[in-house]
Order: sequence, then C-alpha cells, then structure tokens
Amino acid sequence: MALIYCPSSHGVLSTDITKHNSQKKLYEAHLMIKLINYFFAQAERFQQSLYDTVLNDSTNYYIDH
Repeated sequence: MALIYCPSSHGVLSTDITKHNSQKKLYEAHLMIKLINYFFAQAERFQQSLYDTVLNDSTNYYIDH
C-alpha cells in the first residue's frame, strides 16, 4: 500500500499509517512463522537422513530414541 502525503488530510494519513504498520507487523509475523516452519522441516529432514545413513551403514550402531 503506497502512502501519499497530503497536508490537508492528516487524519486520513495517520489512519493509513496505522493500518500500514499493522499490516506490516502481520506480514512480518507471517514470514517468521514460515521461517520457523522451514527450519523445523529442515531439521526433521536432516534427522531422518542421519538415521537412514546410520541404519544403512554396514557397521552396527545403536540409536537411542
């Protein structure tokens, strides 16, 4: 959303800024949740590949869950 400064409409401008800030915070929170989900998925994938590597290895390893 673009903000256009107009001296005659301070009320409208301040409302737009408030709306813009809340939308920005919501967007930032959304991005943070996506980032956290991404890292959890990466960690889960890494853990699974680690287990697969250890289980497919010819030597005997014991994995404690």
